[in-house]
Amino acid sequence: ALSLYLKNLKLFKSCSAFAPAANPTKSKWGEKAFKNYLGSIEAGIPYDSTELVKTLNDTDKQTMAPILIHQGLSDFALTHGDDNHNQLRVKVFEQTCKDNNVKVDVRYEEGYGHGYDFIATFVEDQITFHAKYLFNKGDKGLVSNIDSMIDYLDNDQEKKTQTKEDDKDKEVVKYETEGKVIKCKAAIAWKQWDEKSTEPLTIEEVEVAVPKDTEVRVKLLCTGVCHTDWYTLSGKDPEGIFPSILGHEGCGIVESIGSKVTSCKPGDIVIPLYIPECKDCKFCNSGQTNLCQAVRATQGKGLMPDKTVRFKCNKDGKDVDIFHFMGTSTFSQYTVCPEISVAVINKAVMDKNLEKEACLLGCGITTGIGAVRNTMKCKPGSTIAVFGLGGVGLSVIQGAVMNNCGRIICIDTNPKKFDIAIKLGGKLEDGGDRVECVNPLDEKYKDKTTKDVIVELTDGGVDYSFECIGLASTMRTALECCHKGWGQSCIIGVAASGVEISTRPFQLVTGRVWKGTAFGGFRSRSQVPGLVDRYRNGGFKVDEYITHNMGLDQI
Repeated sequence: ALSLYLKNLKLFKSCSAFAPAANPTKSKWGEKAFKNYLGSIEAGIPYDSTELVKTLNDTDKQTMAPILIHQGLSDFALTHGDDNHNQLRVKVFEQTCKDNNVKVDVRYEEGYGHGYDFIATFVEDQITFHAKYLFNKGDKGLVSNIDSMIDYLDNDQEKKTQTKEDDKDKEVVKYETEGKVIKCKAAIAWKQWDEKSTEPLTIEEVEVAVPKDTEVRVKLLCTGVCHTDWYTLSGKDPEGIFPSILGHEGCGIVESIGSKVTSCKPGDIVIPLYIPECKDCKFCNSGQTNLCQAVRATQGKGLMPDKTVRFKCNKDGKDVDIFHFMGTSTFSQYTVCPEISVAVINKAVMDKNLEKEACLLGCGITTGIGAVRNTMKCKPGSTIAVFGLGGVGLSVIQGAVMNNCGRIICIDTNPKKFDIAIKLGGKLEDGGDRVECVNPLDEKYKDKTTKDVIVELTDGGVDYSFECIGLASTMRTALECCHKGWGQSCIIGVAASGVEISTRPFQLVTGRVWKGTAFGGFRSRSQVPGLVDRYRNGGFKVDEYITHNMGLDQI
């Protein structure tokens, strides 16, 4: 891509690349290829992007768009072979561009290698980049995201003839229930639970209304049970509202859609999302956060965007409105979500009977992996502390393994969780376990604080820590066990309403960083489908999280 662009600037408006071999005449792969195919290394210079940059004239430099490159810092090709030879030489290319006043934007991504997941994670950035240079400003303005780019192409260019295979995939599926109110079973939380009542939830027949213009009705195949569901049921959630249908880790089939829905269709397999992605609000367009605010005001009140509900239950002879929960309400056989709150995933999930595993990517696993890879961008070889070994904490371990981190210190008062933590952590290069477990209640730690134990184990503190419990006390400990000067701590656990965190300001003055994350920083509709594919291709583990299977009546 780089050499074609640099030799034909008049033909192309922009250029981007993933992990390019940017200076092949100086790499062993390139030297071998040019000798064998072209007769000499020198014959390869016209195909060497770094050398081509040196040939550009001032007019070319002024008119050409910046070159965008994404490079994973865990790419094996950066240190290949016995001599750790750099086959890509991206930094050489970057410096040559700067020396020759050629605009270049190289984005080095911690923890990413040379695989499909790297491209899947950042391809939207590159498509959006090209959109800005492919389309003139005119009356349409710059194209800011993939969806609007596709809309532009659909509206302003002749649609290409679709292949028969494409047509088959686009065949309209219609269910008999379309356009009708559906009666089904759901687990209703009528009030907050004091943990003494025998029935915190009751299974009831509910009516699920027809989806409105920008809504999707989904037949749930399965749901996970997350600690956040209990948190709301306990009354500790300031946005907890009753009666409601809880649940936010689901996987299902689109049963019907509203008249203005364009991004999914009946028959699609979807994961409901508690963090939507409208791709149009200030937050979505910022490139800085995944916290879309398009439906936040109503979602927090248990309502759909039009400030009404889609669930009703006949209780004691009266129809009672049942509130939504986190925009998903997966403890029901059917639910209604905004279009922007569902991610369409690969139908192979159903073919392989992986819907149970897929539903868990609606919250905990995604949150833990993303906290490491997206929010903190943990560096290879770094030392990690994980507080709490629930689903999120175990997923932090997996994220750390994916980023090739070093030692992982896991803190939990339940030693029954230690075996799975050690299993998910795998081995270090020296053959030892990556995960070390600490039980603060263990007799050998009775005269030490958890912070002191971790600081001693790690010669001054960890590089990164993750609080996956939701307690202010462990949030503080997680920060203070970080290394002075560079340690960073990430809050993932959700504390009870009104709880405040504290530490001595000196902890931050001396270089520690305190951060937080929601859904692991993943952009929900854009990135969850790729995460599902990565699981299907063996990129991380999910099966180990499934310890129980039960019917809705046992929830």
